[in-house]
Amino acid sequence: MFWVIGLLVAGLVLGVAWLAYMVSPEGRWRRGVRQAERRLRQLRAAEEFRLEQVRNSRATVLARLVTEAAERFLAGRDVDELDNFPGIGPKTVAGLRQAGLVNLWQVWRASSRLPRELGSRAGLVEAAVAKVHCEILRQLREQPELLPEDLRRQYLACQRQSEREFDHIKQRLKILAQLRRQLKQWAEQHAACAHIWAFLRRLVLRRPSALPPDLLTHPFLDIDKELLERERKLIGPLATLQTRLDWRSSPVSTSDQASPGSTTCGKTEPVREYDSVSRPVRQIGSRVAAVDYTELEICVLYLLARADGRLSQRERAWIADYCQQYLVRDQVTQNRVRALCIHWEKAVLDEEAIFQQLKQCSDESRWSTVWSRWRELAELGGNKQSRKWQILSRLSQVLHLPLPEGSDPGKDSIGHDQAGNGSHSPAGGMPAVAASEMALAEARRALGLSSVGVPAAEEIRKQYQKLCELYDPSKEQVKGQEFVELAERKRQEIRRAALALLRELQTPDPERYLDSALAACSDFTRENPDLDAIMGV
Repeated sequence: MFWVIGLLVAGLVLGVAWLAYMVSPEGRWRRGVRQAERRLRQLRAAEEFRLEQVRNSRATVLARLVTEAAERFLAGRDVDELDNFPGIGPKTVAGLRQAGLVNLWQVWRASSRLPRELGSRAGLVEAAVAKVHCEILRQLREQPELLPEDLRRQYLACQRQSEREFDHIKQRLKILAQLRRQLKQWAEQHAACAHIWAFLRRLVLRRPSALPPDLLTHPFLDIDKELLERERKLIGPLATLQTRLDWRSSPVSTSDQASPGSTTCGKTEPVREYDSVSRPVRQIGSRVAAVDYTELEICVLYLLARADGRLSQRERAWIADYCQQYLVRDQVTQNRVRALCIHWEKAVLDEEAIFQQLKQCSDESRWSTVWSRWRELAELGGNKQSRKWQILSRLSQVLHLPLPEGSDPGKDSIGHDQAGNGSHSPAGGMPAVAASEMALAEARRALGLSSVGVPAAEEIRKQYQKLCELYDPSKEQVKGQEFVELAERKRQEIRRAALALLRELQTPDPERYLDSALAACSDFTRENPDLDAIMGV
């Protein structure tokens, strides 16, 4: 019993002694040293993570620029080049042209849904285009000077920015290593007079503390402040480097309340420390920031779609199809484009800032490529008096692109809701013959037929059959309901176009004529079904 009481008393005495040591100068100094060491480890881990983050961001941005340049080179190469590959002849090239694939970029994008008439040669076409694409990528990686002018500027700006960030991080790591060594030497120098036994001996002998009075206010006990002071001495006054930009931050924002972290058009959001993808930011001393064309293009799409104050399901599905066709190249870009669409669908859009960015890059060839599709978006349920048409007119002025004055997007479009019966009413003041010719031209465009000559009924039926197989709603179920609805609308559009052309040719019972084409379709309506079956096509 007595030994239990003795242990309790001894424990109580030791506890009181430990509490006295913790509040003493020696204990506070030892605790400050441990906190400084822990803070140094945290800062070093953060800088190493930041270094890896910048390295990954640089690789991602450079790979995106090289891939975009490769696609431009593919778009500039004619589909006739495939005739030089073994197993691909003029007949295959003609089939690709008939399907509307006139350059290698279009063939590469449609590699998973090539015309079924190609049969077993579809695999040869895919392999040939993939070989050309890989060769272009290899040359661009080895010789970045071959990049187009705008992409080369972004490429060099990204390299310069990442090199500056690498130097800054390495300098910080060097300072942290130096601080760690000096802190260790300083702690070992005064550890003997700050130990708990030294404190107890001083307490028993009733002597003053052997620690110098300035140790408790030493700069080593405030690592963050000491690190900042040494950075100013070694590196000099540096501008704030935005190395962890949120990918949702927009280059088109000019808000006065923009933070140095993540800025959207009229909306400020905090920096996400775990983001591993960052875009090259504006260089110190440069006049114009590097433009993210993908995000700028998505901003323009939602500026048009939301111009009337709302965003319909039809417009949302149209934008999804547009992004899938023009902006998505691989799984990485697909995830980024989807996230950007989700963000800009509800974010505040700064119209003036967007047009200012478009003025800076108005000479880009990509705008003329997608201009006709932007007109289609403005024509969805709109007219010349709508807000969409006003924005489209301003876009045509900024980008110096033609905007026909005599066309009414609400009436002469094949894909409009009021054109369900295949007839088109003439625009105000326009002759009925001219309106009919425009409707037939739109019908040919919808079916992908040549505008020269008069297409035969059999040619119209074959093209209608091919497009119905291409826009099969059952194949789009894996992508989501919006793609299924889009495929159904595409089928309705091409059906109205085919019926309009067949009525122009005075074909008897055109609807039955088209339905018989679909009924006669089988799994092996190809040139060589036996070979296709053997090859597993």
